Amino acid sequence: MADAEMMEGNILPCAYVVELIKTDPTLNKKWTELYSFKDEIKRLRLRCEDFLAEDHCWNQALKAYEERSWQTDGQTSEMLYKLLIRSYHDKCQNNTADGIIISGDLTALQEKYEGKHSDLIMDLLECLNGERQLLLPGSQVEDMDTMEKDGVLHNVHQLDTLRKELDNHIKCYDPKREKLEELKERLRSLYPSDLFPKPQNGLTFNNQEAIEDTKRQFEECRISKSDTEMQISATLCSIVDNANIVLTELQSEMKHWRMEQKKYYVDVAAKPSMPSKPPLTKWCAHAGQTLFDLIRCSLPNISVDSDPNLTQKMQKINDIFDEMQLCSFVVTDQVKNFIKVSMGTKKKSSDGQDEDDEDSGGNKKFSCPKFKATVRLLAAASIDSVEPVRAYFVHEDSLALVDDPATYDFSKSKYPLKDTKQKGSSNSATVEKGTGTATFKTLELKSFNREKESVVAKEKFRIMFQTKLKVGDRLIKLWTMSLPIVVITGASQQCNACGSLLWQCLNPEDEEQFPPPPCPENLHWSQAKELLDTKLKYLGGRGLNLDEEKHLISRITGNPQANIEEDPVIPFNKFCIVSIYFSFLNRKTVFMLYMILISNHWINITEMKQGVVCLTETHRLMQR
Repeated sequence: MADAEMMEGNILPCAYVVELIKTDPTLNKKWTELYSFKDEIKRLRLRCEDFLAEDHCWNQALKAYEERSWQTDGQTSEMLYKLLIRSYHDKCQNNTADGIIISGDLTALQEKYEGKHSDLIMDLLECLNGERQLLLPGSQVEDMDTMEKDGVLHNVHQLDTLRKELDNHIKCYDPKREKLEELKERLRSLYPSDLFPKPQNGLTFNNQEAIEDTKRQFEECRISKSDTEMQISATLCSIVDNANIVLTELQSEMKHWRMEQKKYYVDVAAKPSMPSKPPLTKWCAHAGQTLFDLIRCSLPNISVDSDPNLTQKMQKINDIFDEMQLCSFVVTDQVKNFIKVSMGTKKKSSDGQDEDDEDSGGNKKFSCPKFKATVRLLAAASIDSVEPVRAYFVHEDSLALVDDPATYDFSKSKYPLKDTKQKGSSNSATVEKGTGTATFKTLELKSFNREKESVVAKEKFRIMFQTKLKVGDRLIKLWTMSLPIVVITGASQQCNACGSLLWQCLNPEDEEQFPPPPCPENLHWSQAKELLDTKLKYLGGRGLNLDEEKHLISRITGNPQANIEEDPVIPFNKFCIVSIYFSFLNRKTVFMLYMILISNHWINITEMKQGVVCLTETHRLMQR
């Protein structure tokens, strides 16, 4: 396309993309990197060709994504997904020669994103947005030197500039220090005094002219050395200031991303991507590399004898680097909500909880499905001294006894974990340089025994990840942890687990602190209602109205006269463990299962009619 303005805010035509990457090997390489680990998305991009660029709905979605206002819900995701599938089917019918290949691509796509259509939409939008940044004139995100010099990018660029300035000051400082010592020795020989004690060899005075000239040179060199020391100190201060700004921005972005990740985990939001405007993964990795080189190569050459404050400033730079690495060490993919294991023959209670006589039978009949976990060290993506990441499966309650999760020995966990593709009992994964990603593809529990008297939905587990990063003579220990996981043994426990995680993950008191706060035993109705509203808004576009709220509060409290204004306390057990009688179902069921049934039918009714959906209509549909 000749005029790039015609494509402003729109998806790039496939022919335009192919033409550019064919003629420029550098762009080809970077375009290929956009689709790393996303082969199905790459084939989708090429198969659908100009359908994406010409479709109004998809262009609107990309525009919202670029403006960071993209908030897909269940309906929007399904609509966009259906448009894609329809395009695939049209392609199969119109191209009989490649029909089998295209059909195979479609099957692979549907299998990978089965039940996760929102993830597919988000992954595709991320790649399409990356294409625009890479290929449109004036929009390329190249090296840091060519990046826009505003906001956090300006501070990252300044770190580069300041490091070069610091190295120049250090190079100038050593010759001046040596010259000063040389002049000091010369003065000792020429003019012994209280400042310069008389040498042992009994040297005598030289002529006055030589003494004055040496004094002048000494003073000039002393002033020059002092100026360089002040320049080194000022440059270190500027490095600290800019690094602090970068760290604060990174912490803010990661806090927001983690919150969105929790919402996605409990199915009340789409899968979040890393901020792309500006591209966090690039500026974070670049800032991490700059500070790494600074600490490893520049700071050791600074003499701190003359100014003790330099030590504090250098330590501050080390502290900022450590914090940057810790806050950007994140779990980007994990088993979602629960792991269903098989313990052998066992009995089930009426509410789907494990009986007290549950036994693994010496682990002979124990089996666990393989699951995946991926972590990413964003600020260490360009650093090659990161050790493999290790994973441990631990009981959440045990974390209360851990002082420092970075140094704690989690290998003593009662729940051994291993990657079945690794030799021996390995539970480690190598960090890939360039992306900072470590992937555990086939994790599984080797054994599992539930604590006696425990309730399945209340018992939570975490995957703890640890690694080390060598910087000069320091070894930084880093950690991160997964979101809570419930281990179940039967399908009837799934809704209990999902309800428990919804209750816990959206707990406003959980601010990513360690150890994580325990799951609240009680919430006020206003808080519980907010959880339900969040869930229903994502699925059907609106929350509960007043009549529906009165209906639900009467169900969960067991009091038909329950007053919303009094904001009664709702116990955790009543939300997702204890069974409640529902007359229209003519049986007892867990409140959370009732809400899941409502949610599913809520979507069906919303698709059939565009007006207001109410519980009465939902009940009527559920009774059919």
